[in-house]
Amino acid sequence: MAVFFGLTPSAIQRGLSRDAVAALASASARKVWLAMVIASLALTEAIVSVMGMLLRGRITYDFLLTGLVASVLVASLVSGIVLTFAGALRRINGILAESEEKLRGLYELSPLGIALTDMQGRYVEFNEAFRRICGYPESDLKVLDYWALTPEKYRVEEARQLESLKSTGRYGPYEKEYRRRDGSLVPIRLNGVLVAGRNGSRYIWSIVEDISEQKRVETRLKLAASVFEHSLEGIVVADAAANIIDVNRAFTQIMGYSRDEMLGRNVSQFPSTERQGPEFRGFLQETLAREGYWRGELWSRRKNGEEFAAMLTVCCVRGEHRKVTHYIGVFSDITLQKAHEQQLWNMAHYDVLTGLPNRLLLEDRTSHAIRQAERSGKPMALCYLDLDGFKPVNDTWGHDAGDQLLLEMARRLKDCVRGGDTVARLGGDEFVLLLVELAHSQECEAALQRILQAVARPAYCGAQAVKLSASIGVTMCPPDDPDPDNLVRHADQAMYVAKQLGKNRYHIFKPEQDWRQPCCNE
Repeated sequence: MAVFFGLTPSAIQRGLSRDAVAALASASARKVWLAMVIASLALTEAIVSVMGMLLRGRITYDFLLTGLVASVLVASLVSGIVLTFAGALRRINGILAESEEKLRGLYELSPLGIALTDMQGRYVEFNEAFRRICGYPESDLKVLDYWALTPEKYRVEEARQLESLKSTGRYGPYEKEYRRRDGSLVPIRLNGVLVAGRNGSRYIWSIVEDISEQKRVETRLKLAASVFEHSLEGIVVADAAANIIDVNRAFTQIMGYSRDEMLGRNVSQFPSTERQGPEFRGFLQETLAREGYWRGELWSRRKNGEEFAAMLTVCCVRGEHRKVTHYIGVFSDITLQKAHEQQLWNMAHYDVLTGLPNRLLLEDRTSHAIRQAERSGKPMALCYLDLDGFKPVNDTWGHDAGDQLLLEMARRLKDCVRGGDTVARLGGDEFVLLLVELAHSQECEAALQRILQAVARPAYCGAQAVKLSASIGVTMCPPDDPDPDNLVRHADQAMYVAKQLGKNRYHIFKPEQDWRQPCCNE
């Protein structure tokens, strides 16, 4: 038997595995059956021959008994072979049935569509996933051909794939669309192989994958990439260590750096200005850790050193276990916007002609000066000044000459006060001065004398010398009421007293005294 099956005796004694039995049975089945038939015929013929020799007296009984024993041994050997082969066949059939069951389960439960078609494109067999992708019931698919599912626009590509199938035995993978039963198109990816049937006919096994979700993701990614690249706002993407991994085109245009110059650099290396202060980076990191985002205005610096204002939004991208994986920064250059806002603010708070604070800003600064006086214990003075003799100048030389004279007076008044003081123009030829943190009343009086002298110096309208004077009303806080409107009103009343007393002088308002009585002369 060992020689018959091509095995050593020791291999037979150890026993054969399932795979070995299957291989031997597949390769030697016909040989075994032929050997069994020959052995059975030989045994029968031998028994008949021996019985004849015994009857004719040519062999003894002992010899016959020995021969029968030998025959029984041969028969036993043959029976063993038959029994062993029958068991092997049963095991092979079990293996084949188990394998078929597994393959059938994979075939039916596969999320990929699997279909068998003949060379004319008719569907022979298909699984549930294929039916689901196509949207047709089994009965309809059995009578449809390939082109009922494939739009005409793919005919050229289909011909190329068919040539590949004929020449190489396989096609794909490639992508196209199926037309479903409801008329909608579903994107798919296909590949397949050419197989031969028992009758020599050729068939095509195809694997069909529904890639609708993949296409949706690709569309979203393309859209996001388009937004990233074409956004007018600068976008920077950094990893968890704040190292830059990508910037968009707007970033390079705003900052002046190329993309290659920025990749790999840490965000902390961004050029900044002194306006944020050294504590800003720590504040930003704490806010991101606590809130996950930050939005606000800041000042940065371009590659050429130019400062610019930016509106910046920074957000954290978190992954598994809420761990930060990336940072995304989106910013826009708002320098022009800030300049426009500043221009509007200046128009609302400063006199257009002289550039001095107007009534609105004066009110704010007066409130601030009052609080400052209350904290420090040092009084402030509000001085209401009116130019004497300005109207004749305006009437004689015109408004342009009058404007030039007002500009000159504004410059002189600013030269008379300290850096922390304020000179404001209320309109016409009326000005208000805030003198803050006065150590004593003599300091206020000295400033008022300087102001009177500065205004009294000759001024020129063209070649013509003009001489003006000033009438000034003054109120001190404390002791006066700490209300901006009341302080202006009291100083205005004191100014009219100064005019009534002959002009070119100041008068200090005192609540406990008659405000009409002068306190100082020229």
